[in-house]
Amino acid sequence: MNELTLSSSVVQPPASVASTATTTMTFDTLGFDFALVNVLLGTFTTTDPTLTTLKFTESDDTVLTNFAAITALTGGTAGNTSSNFVIPIAAVTGLGGAIQFQIDLRKRKRYLKLNATPGTTQVIAAICELGRAEQASITAAQKSLPLNNPGASAAVGCMTVVQI
Repeated sequence: MNELTLSSSVVQPPASVASTATTTMTFDTLGFDFALVNVLLGTFTTTDPTLTTLKFTESDDTVLTNFAAITALTGGTAGNTSSNFVIPIAAVTGLGGAIQFQIDLRKRKRYLKLNATPGTTQVIAAICELGRAEQASITAAQKSLPLNNPGASAAVGCMTVVQI
């Protein structure tokens, strides 16, 4: 069995996010048991925290008010007692940073939302690889997730090429 047919991707293209603004990425996990989410951070020019908020919320539907925080996947700055992990700081110069989340979806609700708020204006991107599918995606239509993933539907300049 080709493992790649048991996975699909959702992309939040790189975008400049203003200080104290929040960027979100919502994705539908229906039919998948595992998610690998990479949050990519560009360099920044001040000593402010890279991200002041980095957390996942979940819901059984896509109504914005129904999303609840996942405590284990809620980060904060050092010394913050209401978070489960300390958000790492990206470099002021160089290549920026990356944060990877490995999430067991079997105990999560259907929709997950990534929320990221920078301490200063910063370029942020995210890539979610959904894996361990119950059913293999073997056609181009099945591989195309934008219809099922609202986070991908607003992405411009992204594409999936499927050679069958």
